[in-house]
Amino acid sequence: MMARTLTPPIDDSHGIRAPARIRRIGPNDIRAALARGWHDFLARPSHIVALFVIYPAIGFVLTFAAFDYALMPLLFPIVAGFALIGPITAVGVFELSRQGESGPAPRLADALAVLIGPSIGAILRVALVLLGLFTLWLVVAQQIVFATIGEQAPDGIGPFLHQVATTAEGRMMFVLGNGLGFCFAVAALAIGVFSLPMLVDGETSARDAVVTSVRACLANPVTMAMWGLVVAGLLAAAILPAFAGLLVVLPWLGHATWHLYRATIDRTG
Repeated sequence: MMARTLTPPIDDSHGIRAPARIRRIGPNDIRAALARGWHDFLARPSHIVALFVIYPAIGFVLTFAAFDYALMPLLFPIVAGFALIGPITAVGVFELSRQGESGPAPRLADALAVLIGPSIGAILRVALVLLGLFTLWLVVAQQIVFATIGEQAPDGIGPFLHQVATTAEGRMMFVLGNGLGFCFAVAALAIGVFSLPMLVDGETSARDAVVTSVRACLANPVTMAMWGLVVAGLLAAAILPAFAGLLVVLPWLGHATWHLYRATIDRTG
């Protein structure tokens, strides 16, 4: 595996790390990140990460839902919730992009270098926060379902969709679910979009990484809102062909997120 040589910037006058500088970014930076991410995806077989981690998980959920209609009202929240924990699954992809900046295209096994790096503890702490958000979202979504259409599950997907589209309770569930889901998505984006790439890049403090990620989002609210819409749109498109598109979209977004991080956060001191 390639050696990890990048260390956090140091403030020589005080002997402590200088805070990362936040750059202003715009739509052109999003386009550039997507283009560079696509190049990285074509150069490295990182889609295997999605194949062996994400795709089976979604397949398990869908299979379970197919045989248990009681889960059907929560199927969309579960699938949508994967966006909350997406940055966790992309950690290995971040590492591939990082290593590819300073040498030949790394092997897929090189993605595991992050597991033995000094930041693994901080990565796990941020991952736990995102998993906590995912769990809380499922609890909230379940309560929304119970408070609107009730605890009695529909007999099938057809009756369920009919109930959502034609009843006041179903429409209320749709509005509340999407509204609160948006809040969870914003929180997850602010916490994870730059913190996990930053930790892969050599930062060892989960707190500093999360604070920097939130600062970067607050400094670029319009651009980050656009990025969130791009991510949501690509994931929605990837889900349509029986989730097969995720094999391409997930690693592509992982690589693109890395390049957006590079464009937004300057850790050179």
